[in-house]
This record gives sequence, C-alpha cells and structure tokens, in this order.
Amino acid sequence: MQKTIPLENSIESFFETLDEKRRGDAYSLLEFFTNITGEQAVLWRGNMIGFGTYHYRYATGHEGYSMKCGFAFRKTNITLYLYTDFDYDNPEKTDELLSQLGPHKHGKACIYVKQVKDLNMDVLKELIERNSKKVEAFPSTLKC
Repeated sequence: MQKTIPLENSIESFFETLDEKRRGDAYSLLEFFTNITGEQAVLWRGNMIGFGTYHYRYATGHEGYSMKCGFAFRKTNITLYLYTDFDYDNPEKTDELLSQLGPHKHGKACIYVKQVKDLNMDVLKELIERNSKKVEAFPSTLKC
C-alpha cells in the first residue's frame, strides 16, 4: 500500500497547528512554490505540502503517484522535496547552486533547512524549476 497519498484536509487548518514563526514560513513557501510551479498545493499524508503529481513504476512492479515537489515542517527543520541530482551532464552546476542556497543539508531528493529567511530565493526558484524539468522527463519505469 502506498503511504504517501494526497489528503482532503485543509492546508490552512494544518498551518494553524504550527507556531507563529513556522506558520509565517509555511505561508511564504506556499506562495513561493505556487507561483513557481503554477500548481495547486495539496496536503499529503505526513503533513507534506505537495505541488503537482507524477506517476512512477519501479522495475519491481510497484507503482503509484507522488508529488512533483513540496515541503514539510519537521521537528528540527524544514524539508524541501526537490531532486538535487537533476543535472547528470553537469553536476558542477548542481553543486554551485546548492552552495549558493544558504545553510542546508541535502540528499538526492530532499533539502533540509532551518529557516526560510536564510535561503537565497533566486537559487531556490532555479532548483524548483530544474526539479520540475527532471520529474517531467521521468520515464514511466524508474530504475530505483
């Protein structure tokens, strides 16, 4: 059973459960991601705010839908769901962008930050745009 699924719950109701500072960051990210992606925000299981969807199918036969990008507020950080390995032909560009983003840690599909105010929003915009191109180019069968 797929664990990451969209919910019918209100994003605003979820935001009201956050403390005032995090709520401000949440609304800032909501507006920013909406403007960049042109997608309607949806609350996904695990209190993730997602933008757009795509279908995946692994070689094992497991398949489902996931959000193209998004964010979530975790105990100690904000998780940005963005691919960071999107430029296979030019990994130096990825490293350059990430080095200009602001304080963060990252994996292949997540960037972990403490505060939105510390981020270079021009770089975040480019990362979101590159993520969108990568997700749209996914084949129907992923080798994961």
